[in-house]
Order: sequence, then C-alpha cells, then structure tokens
Amino acid sequence: MSQETRERRHAQRRQSERFTTKSGWTVSLDSLYAGEVNNLSAHGVFVKTSNNIPVDSIVHVEFPATGSLSKGKVSVKAKVVWSRKDRQGILVGIGVEFIDPSEKQKDVISYYIDIIKKENDKRT
Repeated sequence: MSQETRERRHAQRRQSERFTTKSGWTVSLDSLYAGEVNNLSAHGVFVKTSNNIPVDSIVHVEFPATGSLSKGKVSVKAKVVWSRKDRQGILVGIGVEFIDPSEKQKDVISYYIDIIKKENDKRT
C-alpha cells in the first residue's frame, strides 16, 4: 500500500466514526458473495468473509432496504481497500470503501449506522 493511500485512509478514519456490530446481519457483494458486517462507517464497511476478493477490486455492497427507504436492495459501489488474515493465514474479511454514494445510498448507510448505535446502546 502506498504512503498516499495510507494517509488518505487515516484521514478518513478521523472524519468517519466506525460502529461495530455483533448482530450477524449480512451484506451481499455483487450478488455472488455474502459476508457478515463487523463494522460500518459512512465511508465503508468491514465484511467478515472467506471469499478472496482481490484488493483494488470494484464490488457493489448490497444492503437490504427497508421501510420508506426503498424496496428490495440498495447497491453501493465500493472498492476493496484491504483484506485481513488470521494468524494461520486464513482470510477473515475485507475492508471496502464506498465510491461516491448517492444521497439515497447515504440515507441507507445512515439508517444502518443508526441501527448499530441503538444496538450498542442497549449493550451498555
């Protein structure tokens, strides 16, 4: 990873709080792969998955849309920016960064962040 990429990611972390969830809900990546959401921010999501999707791949993260947001799914274009392996070298997940989400897509992401916040408040 280049120094420029590291600096950009670090800057985004400062401007976008991450919210960790243990709810077990999943997202679909390009309708081919599924993974469990571990944390979500306004700029991206960490997805627990054993599917090896190469860094720099463009994927579409599909969120189930509920209520007045939409019917069906909302798909957000994203780029795989890193992957994480465990100590045995087994892939445990990927970090993806959303690419220019629309206002509607931002609303869906915010909706899920609010769900996670409420979920975390109940635990404390």
